[in-house]
Amino acid sequence: MAGATGDVLLPSQVKMDDDSYELILKLMLEDSRQLAEGKGKQKEGNISDTEVAFNLYAKEIENALTIDADHRLVMSIQQALSTDANALTQLQDEERMAQHDHEVAIALSEGRDPPPMPTSPPAPDIVPEASLAHDPDAKPSLKRKAAKDTDHAQATKVPRTGDFDSARRSDKGKEPEHTHAQPAKRPRTETFDFRDETDDGKDLILHGKRARLGESSSWAANRQPPRNHRTCTSCIESTPELLLIRAPCQHEYCHDCIKSLFTLAMRDETLFPPKCCQQAIPAEQHARILGSNLVHLYHAKQIEFSTENRTYCHNTECGKFINSVDAGHCSSCGMRTCTSCKKVAHLGDCPQDAELHRILEMAEQKGWRRCTKCNSMVELSHGCNHMTLVILYPLKALSDDQS
Repeated sequence: MAGATGDVLLPSQVKMDDDSYELILKLMLEDSRQLAEGKGKQKEGNISDTEVAFNLYAKEIENALTIDADHRLVMSIQQALSTDANALTQLQDEERMAQHDHEVAIALSEGRDPPPMPTSPPAPDIVPEASLAHDPDAKPSLKRKAAKDTDHAQATKVPRTGDFDSARRSDKGKEPEHTHAQPAKRPRTETFDFRDETDDGKDLILHGKRARLGESSSWAANRQPPRNHRTCTSCIESTPELLLIRAPCQHEYCHDCIKSLFTLAMRDETLFPPKCCQQAIPAEQHARILGSNLVHLYHAKQIEFSTENRTYCHNTECGKFINSVDAGHCSSCGMRTCTSCKKVAHLGDCPQDAELHRILEMAEQKGWRRCTKCNSMVELSHGCNHMTLVILYPLKALSDDQS
């Protein structure tokens, strides 16, 4: 598997596929280790020439396995790049269009003409030229293309920043030469300079295609919003004045932010009612922006959060809030819940109603009685101990034990 000089041969040099090549190396490595273990009789601590030879042989096979693994990795990366070239080009086009849409939106908001549509550059050659030019497994056509691209890159090598600036200074002041010869067309490999003032006053030079740079914090602080535009207090975005609402503290919110503010306040009781500068924002004044559904939910949550001893439906699949005027009847699922123990409604007095027990104890001390029909407390103000209850039937005398 190795030449006379000890160089390891690759699968392409021995006309063998990668799997067979790896299998042969592993078998040879296993044989060398078994032969090294079966050493002859000798003194302890001494290493025979045979053992040294087998160890060197095993080391050479391990190096061959490492080289084979590296070769497989390089070929796998090369194949992945060639396969994903179209996907990468499509992603670049989508990113370029998104950037153009962003610039168009900014230009329209500032009252400027939108920039022209960017042209798609030629798809880059992602095939690694160096590996193709020296890889014996590569096709001859690919090797010729890689060598041609490498020579073209050397011929059109982009100068460094210092060389470009010095060349521009040396040419400054010279009159351009006018010739009638038409320049030969060549690939667009020239370099563009984009200069802008940084925070420290120095020029920032970027080579490559002109791209919109993200503004720094100082630029954003000094940038004035466009005419008839104001800044939203929440998202800090420039928004048309007609799409803003004003809070009692004179802070202004866009439509999306004010809806999010009300929605979060209805989910978290600690944020209710929605406030700005500790002043509540009335929902009625902004009902057109919030919408009827959101305003209805706001009023329902206002009743719920203002109730002290709240009752929620005992049905685990419902759990909705029950208004005190509904007397324990859930308007969502139709089931009844005891307002005292918060469990399923039951007949008679609730054993967990502490207020009712205190009233019964006081009634016993005062000598009050409860009506047999409605269980209300009655007290004898004057007359005898016999009471008469007037009903639609003939009069019936009731004893003091029944009253």
